[in-house]
This record gives sequence, C-alpha cells and structure tokens, in this order.
Amino acid sequence: MSGGDAKKSSEKTWLKREQSGSRRGFFRRPTKHESEREGVLADWLGEERSSSVMADLREMHTDMEGMLREILSKVEPNDVILLTRIQENWESLVGADNARMCSADRLQDGILSIRLHHSTLRFVFERELKGKLEEVLKAFTSGEVKKIRFV
Repeated sequence: MSGGDAKKSSEKTWLKREQSGSRRGFFRRPTKHESEREGVLADWLGEERSSSVMADLREMHTDMEGMLREILSKVEPNDVILLTRIQENWESLVGADNARMCSADRLQDGILSIRLHHSTLRFVFERELKGKLEEVLKAFTSGEVKKIRFV
C-alpha cells in the first residue's frame, strides 16, 4: 500500500445516519458504509447486543412538521417567487411546443432545473435549445437565472 492509499484509508470515517444528508426518512436503506459498519458491529458485539448499539446510530424519525420546517429553512423566498413567475409565463418564454415537452421544476442558487417530460428530448434540448433558453430566461429574470439544467 502506498503512502497516499494509507492516508485515504485512514481518512475514511463512519457517519451516523443523520449525517448522511442525501437520504431522508424513516424507511431509507443504509448506505454501503453504514451496512459495513453495522456488519462489523454485529460481528464484534454479537447478535444480541448489536441491534441496540446500531439503533443509537440510526436517524430518529421526525414528524412531518419538523421535516417541513427543515426543508423550508433551506429554501429562499426570492427563489420561490421567481420560480412562480417563470412558471406562470413559461409558455410565452419557451414557446407553446417546447412548453408541452418541458416545465420549470426548481430554482436554487441561480440554477433553473427544467424537467423534460420524455428522456429522449434531452439531447435535442441540450444541443439545440439550451443557449437560446438561457438567454431568454436571463433577460426575463434580469440575470437572476444564471444557468439552466435539464432533469
């Protein structure tokens, strides 16, 4: 093992489930690292004690109000207002044909996510329409939309 590999393996840390930010909810499955950690704990502690130790490491189930409060704290009100304005004027901004094939989905940090209604349209929109749509949206929002991405 080289010095760089040894450093990488020593930096590997086990996260509690609440620190695994991309996955939420009571019924989410463990990540690869969590599964490995829980397997090692089960081997080390024995089957009868491992479940109580692992239960302390799992994310606590929160109520709907708490989850909503957490999500809304991350959303900026200006983004919501601007997204609503874009959605209300969507057909006039992108044209009637394009509006039937895609919709403004989300706005975060100046990046507008446009949901394509069919995956085969992505190539056409990326290659032929992205530049034009970015220009139109930048002009409409006075530069608040910096980029667009297709999802």
